[in-house]
Amino acid sequence: MAFGRFIFILFLLLSQVAHAQTILMFEDQTKTGFKLIMNNYLQNETALPKLNLQKFPDAENEVYLVLENGIHIKRKLPKLPKGNHKYVIYKDFKGKHHLRYRGISTELSQSALMFDYKEMLVFNEPAIAAIQQADTLSHFPDLQQNQIALARKDSLQKDSLKLALAEQQQAEALQRKKDSLNAMSLVAEVSNPLKKDSIKVVLAEASLEAKSQAETITAIDSSTLATTPVEALKAGGFGTFILSFESSDFEFDKLSMAKEFASNEKLKAEEAQQILKGLKYDQSRLDFLQFLLTNQSDLKDSQTLLIGCLDFDLSKEQAKSLFKK
Repeated sequence: MAFGRFIFILFLLLSQVAHAQTILMFEDQTKTGFKLIMNNYLQNETALPKLNLQKFPDAENEVYLVLENGIHIKRKLPKLPKGNHKYVIYKDFKGKHHLRYRGISTELSQSALMFDYKEMLVFNEPAIAAIQQADTLSHFPDLQQNQIALARKDSLQKDSLKLALAEQQQAEALQRKKDSLNAMSLVAEVSNPLKKDSIKVVLAEASLEAKSQAETITAIDSSTLATTPVEALKAGGFGTFILSFESSDFEFDKLSMAKEFASNEKLKAEEAQQILKGLKYDQSRLDFLQFLLTNQSDLKDSQTLLIGCLDFDLSKEQAKSLFKK
């Protein structure tokens, strides 16, 4: 009995020791794939979208990330306390890559491989080209084709958006024309009860003209499709904007659309909240929030509502500083 209790206590102590360690979690949100070099030693020979690293020196460490697209990110990490520390690779709205600290996570990423820090393969920059070439051949054979496919998908989505917005504008114009004709009919019959036959002839001609215009509108020509999405968004108001905004799959496009719309329209706090929630990453939300508060200082009164759209505590602290400016 005593021996069994001793084993149980020993197991608990070992569990606590296992959890009381410092682990680094790296994730590439650009989905490119990367190699991690720490203190000039290569940690993973195969490029990965995410990984966890443990048992590294309990001191300042220098990391060097080599992405499959040739981008390199170098950064010194401070001595970190015990816990799971998350870092993400992301691309800002200008297309520049960054490594960002997301804070301490309560859980490890289950889909990431765990690596023990090792000092076996010395990394040197002349070997970059050879490493990239080998991985491109073995692990990313369709990288270039995927990029072309994504570019085509983006182009098709933009064309579809232009078409949908143009059709909506034309339908609204046709409805206004019909409403105008109905109003003319009602006024004419009330004002001139003795001339109903003449009025009917005039209205019939107007109806034929409206029908002809509707048929012309239905055949959308290339000049209508050339209308930019931004011009259509201005005409349709926030409702039209938010539909096209939420239909976009690309964070950069959504951020650009939001800034363009906010630079021409004054947003309500609830509308700004809806846009912030529609963005996927805190970095994009902070970028838009800074732009928005610069143009609309009255939204500083909605600090709690807008900061509540952010996911991480570190991002919320940064957002608070924007409201103090």
